[in-house]
Amino acid sequence: MIQSMTGFGFAEGGGFKVEIRSVNHRHMEISIKLPTHLLEHDLVIRQMLKRKFLRGKFDVNVLLSGDTRHRVKPNLKLAKELYEVLQNLKDEFSIQEPISLAHLLIFREILLSEEMEYSSDELLQIVEEAINKLYEMRVRESDEIIRDILSILNTLKDLRDQIEIYSKDSINEHRDKLFKKITDLVSTIQIDEWRFSQEVAYIAQRLDINEELVRLKSHLENLEKVFVRKHEEEAVGKKLDFLSQEILRELNTVASKTDNIDIINKVIEMKLHIEKLREHAQNIQ
Repeated sequence: MIQSMTGFGFAEGGGFKVEIRSVNHRHMEISIKLPTHLLEHDLVIRQMLKRKFLRGKFDVNVLLSGDTRHRVKPNLKLAKELYEVLQNLKDEFSIQEPISLAHLLIFREILLSEEMEYSSDELLQIVEEAINKLYEMRVRESDEIIRDILSILNTLKDLRDQIEIYSKDSINEHRDKLFKKITDLVSTIQIDEWRFSQEVAYIAQRLDINEELVRLKSHLENLEKVFVRKHEEEAVGKKLDFLSQEILRELNTVASKTDNIDIINKVIEMKLHIEKLREHAQNIQ
């Protein structure tokens, strides 16, 4: 399905809380924060995200929920060694103060905090649930974008058709202008109709934008197919950006071939809509 690249997914269970945020990015970038004893799952979580998404910047935060229990036990061997060191120092410097537990507890290494055993399967299940919620949100966010894109494509098709209509009249207009200029300059000389026809044919060839219009139509139809078929799995945003650039290239060629003010105005209007498409391309996968 087509997705927005912005979304959030959250899931909780088994002593874990998983938060995943995604924002726009040209490629795929993943940042994962895990408690130290869960770092071994970093690669697996990355692979889970890559199976589900193609583009975006992802921030994954795995937290321990409030019901996670800790087990604390003393490091007796270290405590005995520290006690002996303190006793030696006391004797060496003739310190009268007795050694107390408070002195030993300054050294945090004496107390070891251990996490209770956890289920890897349960952790990855919660991660999967958060990923699915993120996916659903990204798809929902894309619906409004797709509606706007389809509306823009319809407008672009209408403008392209208007340019085609104007282009058919453009050659005749140039023919009439050329004929008038010649007759004004040489009103006493009879015009060579065959040579005049050659000049008109040359102008028609130079001003012909039919190939550009055909390619414009093809690009717009291809884009429309992509966004009507919402099950498209490829990186749609990249395709939209590429075809938008191709459309701009054709429009620039059209503008360079004509001095028809109506065509030029329609080209400018189409370019403004293409910029909107390119903005959308940055927001969808």
